[in-house]
Amino acid sequence: MVSTYGTLANPAIDQAADSVTTIQGKCKNGFDTALTHHSGTTDPSSGASWGSAQVGTIWKDTTDAQNPVWKQWQQTATSGPAYGWRTLRLRKRHMLTAPVAVTLADATPITADVLTFVDKDLTTELDTVQDNDDCLVIAVKLRVRVREAGTVKAATAVQIVDSGAAGTIGGLHFREKGTTVEQSISPQVSGMPVEKDLWIELDASEILQYAAVVGSASPSLAYEIKLVGYEEAV
Repeated sequence: MVSTYGTLANPAIDQAADSVTTIQGKCKNGFDTALTHHSGTTDPSSGASWGSAQVGTIWKDTTDAQNPVWKQWQQTATSGPAYGWRTLRLRKRHMLTAPVAVTLADATPITADVLTFVDKDLTTELDTVQDNDDCLVIAVKLRVRVREAGTVKAATAVQIVDSGAAGTIGGLHFREKGTTVEQSISPQVSGMPVEKDLWIELDASEILQYAAVVGSASPSLAYEIKLVGYEEAV
């Protein structure tokens, strides 16, 4: 195996000055530059002086033969600069023919504020509907219905932890774990149900988070949540 490679900045072979291993290395870099598509389990950049000349090269990583992953060589940081593989993903959207019930850790009806966001792992629900549960789900479509008894809470000084802003309106609040971008569904009239479809991003572990603000005067916030669609990266 060649241990010394010619540089991409000076790929020309100097027959008088270059050693055999340097010539071999420059030849390999030339082949690597010309070969823009690779397939297999071995990283083609391993042990080679890859850089800007290989940007755009595609590698079909077949480590998992049934679920190959396409990767592209690109600049990953301007400092240096640094180069590496970026996994190429296609978004595929699915709409279910039958909804799947989703239950939160706080059972319905919720009778007290849940001001700190709580994790909801959707792996179990998603595994029952995915054709291939090895594919990562990056967003879900939830059909959420809420109904509040007691006095509906309007904007007040109540603040959800990590929300970043006071004056949270009563209802259920959802977000991708690790973000502060929230989506909400709020009852408008006591005793009257409200239904809303929400597309919610998931983190890399297929987890979202929720919080709740209920009303006053013997409050309760009843909810029904159904998984009706999802988007996966394949």
